[in-house]
Amino acid sequence: MLPKGVTLILSLLLVRWVVGRMFRLALWIGLVLAVALAGSALVARADDGLEVVLVEPLAPAMPPCPLADGPRGLFFAQTQTVVLPDPAPPGIRYMLAANSNGTGQPRTDDQAVLLITAADGRVRRVVLSFRRADDGEVLPLEPVDLTALLAPGEIALRLELYDLVKPTCSSTPYFLVGRAPRLPESAEPRAGGSGPTQEAGPAHASLPSAVQPGPSDWLLWLAGGLALFAATAMLLRRILRAVVAGAVARAGGLR
Repeated sequence: MLPKGVTLILSLLLVRWVVGRMFRLALWIGLVLAVALAGSALVARADDGLEVVLVEPLAPAMPPCPLADGPRGLFFAQTQTVVLPDPAPPGIRYMLAANSNGTGQPRTDDQAVLLITAADGRVRRVVLSFRRADDGEVLPLEPVDLTALLAPGEIALRLELYDLVKPTCSSTPYFLVGRAPRLPESAEPRAGGSGPTQEAGPAHASLPSAVQPGPSDWLLWLAGGLALFAATAMLLRRILRAVVAGAVARAGGLR
């Protein structure tokens, strides 16, 4: 049989070890979740208050072409008519992107050319070159803001993809995406799309007077709560360590 003081000391040390491990695990879980949620919230915050009001596919995704001895030149071309909302919703931005929400990075091996023909016949040309001049690497670009080049009403868009350097070619899909501040739930639907132009309702000129918490706000609050929990767990662990150390010191006097 161990002396009473030794048994008490061993029990307190075991309790300290178990509780310390539990607090440490809770601390790391809380910190990891807080960082993950905060990161997700910051990504989501970039989209808060915006909605997609127009999506026009301009080109499909294209897998790598078979190897060739020389550049192919033009390997894809498509022209289509698009009707942009008239009047344009306040704050709308038109993006040329690789996905339907306007955030995907386009990439073509090697060049993309967009020809924009307005209703009055004026043609504007946008050239995207993806191959770097220094090392020849083909890299994606950020979505291109075309807002300044587009006017409400009917326009024609022609997308041309070029292979300028052998031996292969490929491309991401292309979309024209219109994104605008989200309307109140009571607002009338927006006009737009590649069809008959609809008349925009008066709600397009107004936005909600009160800002409601969005998903990213809840994520940030939850991340803050987890961080606070982790800090509290650390403080309680220090307090427990001090209490156990005092109890062990007192128990040592019983031997």
